[in-house]
Amino acid sequence: MSISGKIERIMDVLTEDDCTEKGDDFERCVADLFDERYFSIVEWTSDISRKHG
Repeated sequence: MSISGKIERIMDVLTEDDCTEKGDDFERCVADLFDERYFSIVEWTSDISRKHG
């Protein structure tokens, strides 16, 4: 792999992590809008279930 290809891959990984974190924050924010007395999470999507309690 060329140096430019490696740099491009590094940038993809860095951007992906940032987007993933933003997406996780968004999903937590939406979940927090619902009162736990009346609603519960049945299943998180597989990509974030490891990050939420």
